[in-house]
Order: sequence, then C-alpha cells, then structure tokens
Amino acid sequence: GVLSKFLPIVDELKRLTELHEGDEFAGKYKALSSDFNGAMGTMGVAEFTLGEGEFADATRVSVVVEEHSETIVKGSVIAVIEGSTGYEIEGNVMRQVDAVVSLGPEPAEEEESAGDAEASEE
Repeated sequence: GVLSKFLPIVDELKRLTELHEGDEFAGKYKALSSDFNGAMGTMGVAEFTLGEGEFADATRVSVVVEEHSETIVKGSVIAVIEGSTGYEIEGNVMRQVDAVVSLGPEPAEEEESAGDAEASEE
C-alpha cells in the first residue's frame, strides 16, 4: 500500500543517523527519523525482526541464503541480514526480514553408504 512506499525513506533516515552518529548535524537526521517513525507508529506500522533459532515463517522471512547448521534446526533463522528490518501493520507484513535460514545438519556422506552397500553384497 501507500505506507510501504515510505519504508525506503525510513531505511535511509536510519542509515544516515547511524552513519553520522556523534555529528552535530546528524542530530537533525535523528530527530527527523524519530518523528517519521512516530508518525508511522500512529498509523499502526511496527518494526519486527527475528532472532537466531526462531522459525522462519515464509510470510515474515525472505530467505536470502540457506546453510547447513549443526546447532539450528531446519527451517529456523541462523541470522538476520545486517540492516534488514521487517515491518507490519496490524499483523499484516509490509516487508519481510531478510535472513539466513538453516537446512539442518549436513547429511551423512552418501558415497560411504553406497560403498558399504556394495561391500555387503559381495
């Protein structure tokens, strides 16, 4: 919708605020960013993110990379891509979080299994 067109502006204000942290001029970015986020909040827009190990719900997560993990179960978030923030309005996702998602542990070597099967047949 219309509000989602403002998300790149929110991102840019956040980026500029972080880039110029401590700079007197940057205080203006921070104030503008705060006002803008406040206005978005009054319209029901809320930020969300996910933590490591949380289920990667396809409605809330854009899978950027899938990797094997011995510690994170399949289909769960390994990490959120830096700078990625999700937004929702009244529970409806406006923009998904970009994340690295687990494929679960590496599968056992199939070659070893095939070799073992051939040896037992002989």
